[in-house]
This record gives sequence, structure tokens and C-alpha cells, in this order.
Amino acid sequence: IIYIGSTEISVTIKQSKKNSLQMVEKASYSIGIGKEAFETGKISAEKVDRIVEIVSNFKQLSIEYGAERIVLFASTAIRESENKYYIRDRLYQETGIVLEVISDSELKNIIFMSNLKVLNDADYLKNNAIITFIGSGNLGIAFYEDMSINFLQNILIGTIKLYEIAKNVDKYSDKMNIMVKEQLNTYFNFLPTFLPKSNIKDFIVTGRTIDTIKALCKAEEKGDISFISKSSLTAFYNEIVALNADSLAIKYNLNREFSNELVIATIVIENLLEMTEAETIVVPNIFFFDIVFYQMMLPKQYEEIKTKFYGYAIESSRKLAQMYKSYGKHIEFVDELASAILKKLSKTNRFREKEIIYLKIAVILHNIGKYINPDKHYLNSSYIIQKTDIIGLSEEDRKMISLIVKY
Repeated sequence: IIYIGSTEISVTIKQSKKNSLQMVEKASYSIGIGKEAFETGKISAEKVDRIVEIVSNFKQLSIEYGAERIVLFASTAIRESENKYYIRDRLYQETGIVLEVISDSELKNIIFMSNLKVLNDADYLKNNAIITFIGSGNLGIAFYEDMSINFLQNILIGTIKLYEIAKNVDKYSDKMNIMVKEQLNTYFNFLPTFLPKSNIKDFIVTGRTIDTIKALCKAEEKGDISFISKSSLTAFYNEIVALNADSLAIKYNLNREFSNELVIATIVIENLLEMTEAETIVVPNIFFFDIVFYQMMLPKQYEEIKTKFYGYAIESSRKLAQMYKSYGKHIEFVDELASAILKKLSKTNRFREKEIIYLKIAVILHNIGKYINPDKHYLNSSYIIQKTDIIGLSEEDRKMISLIVKY
């Protein structure tokens, strides 16, 4: 898998052996396209040439290791660039690989599925938890309660964008901390409404900067999971807010731009810790796209985790319906009726698992628009479904469900 991120392009080569994934090789090359894309709206011709060159080199490396399939992904930086179609065409013409630009919700689903595969295999997921992804271009937050993810929020602002907002006060790190906190509050102030009823015990976090934070906080390694003590994280947070990015880069021998992201990521973690009062910081040692490797090489294990995520999608939909005061006996009756009709139709039609899930969620959410206006509520329901993040569902999935509700 080759991935074009906001700050680097990476390649990860794995093989399946004894019903598990094994690392063969990984490499990365720093290339700052995120900042350019966010500031100018496109990626320069010089950077495009470099992207094509790096991807070509990684393709050759993959072939040398005997890779049978090469997949190329990109997310926020490419997706938000005006010249993304030109980049995609250049890559295909010169490498023969089709670039798949994934949406923000698809990226979060991939990352959270990879997280939960590791945590489930380690038999760790037993407590209520907040699951967080801190990316250069976006943030993702999910709540895990009663053995299910019942809330997901994708936030289209990441460490690079947050730094661009706060960079004018960079030399005054304490003021930068305040500005970032104020900006985060505009995105986080609604989260307490969705917090699990019982205490959150675990703060599960992944992201580009997390490995460095983990090392600097002297995390304890236990198999495929690392643990950062809350006291260590707080001490590190207090240290970095007293420094600016230049001082941090010099002290820890880091790239300055990466130091900016490191400061912002730590502020994000500290803010969420304060809000949730989680006791343990958990870092699954994963490659973000591990679940894609499972899909390609170990499909049975992939199907198991996918089915689990469909269950999360249903539970998340129920919670959404409850929030809009529209989950009750009527929904339960329609659910029973729809299931009975589907059962009869299944005798002469073969429905895919995803289609059954579409119907189930459409039934649960078809009345939520009444919360806004009972008149033609199906239009409001359809709109809410399209605009609301639901764990396990892509934008295309939500669009299909919204159309079922609408018509």
C-alpha cells in the first residue's frame, strides 16, 4: 500500500503467513503538500513531479519484493486540491496505478477498523473508551460504550490547519496554547452531550505524531499495544507549552514543521483528556491501512470485523434516533414489518449484507426529520442522514440510506 499523506508519502509491504499479517518492508519520504494545498488550493507542478517520482520508486520497490498487488491511496491534501484530477491522471499515465482518493469518513472507518482489530485480538476492549485519530488534515473522535461504537464525529481540521490558525502567536507558546484551545472548543463543545453515561476509562489514540509522543513520554510496550501514563502526558504537555516550536525542535532533534504538529497534537490530547477524565492512554501499534491488507489477503478476518462494524452502525443509528426523539414503538413496529417483508423477498432474491443494513438503518432513522418539522419530514430525515457521520458507513452508504428514507 502506497499512501500520499499531507506531510509524507509512505509505502508498506506486508505478507500473510500463518493466518496473520507480517511486515516485509516500509519506507517513507517527507513531502509537505498539505500546507500548500490548504493555503493555495492546489499542489504546485514541482511537487506533482516529485509525487510521481516517489510513487514510481515505491512501485519499483514493491515489485522487487514480489508484491502481487499495489494499491495507491490519498486523502485530505489531494482531495482538497483543485488539481487532484490532473495528479491522478499523471500518476496513472506514468505508473499505471489508479489513485484512490478516499473521503474523510472512509479514512476514519479504515483507521478505526484497524485499531479495533488490534485491540480485539489483544482482548483489550472491555472498558468505555474514547477513540481518537489526530491527522495533519483532520481529526476523528468516536465513543466506545457497552461493547459498541455509538458515536463518531469527523472534524475537517487537523494539526496543520490548527497551526496555520495559531502561527501568528507561535513565538509566545502559552498564547498559542490558548488560541488552539479556543479553536478546538468550537468543535468540541458539543461532545459532552454524547459522552457515555458511565465513566470513560481508556483514551485510545493514533496519528502521525503519536509514535513520537509515545517515545518522549516513555510509553510502556505490551505486545501490539503501548500505554502512556496520564502523569507522563501531562508533564510533557506542561513542558511543550512553555516552549515554542524552534526550541522543541532543537531540544529533541526534530524537524520544525513536525514540531509544530507535535505541539498541536499534544494540546488536542490534553483537551480531550480533560473533557473525558480518561484514566489510561492507549496506543495501538498499527499501520492505518492494516484493515485493507486483511481485506486483500485474509478476507475471512476482514468479514468478521466488517460485520462487527455494521453492528456499530446500527447502534449508532439508534442513538441518533433517540437524540432526535424518534425512537420508540413505531420504529420497532416498522422494523418488524420490514424484516418480515425482506424475509419473504429473500426466497426469490439474493440481498447483500450491506443492502440489509441499509434497510435496517433507514427504518431506524426515517422519522428523525420530524424533530425539525413534521411536514414532509422525510426530506429533513434524508438531509440529516447525508450530513451525519455514522461509524461503519461511507458517504456513499449514507447517500443510499438517505434516498431510501426520502422515497
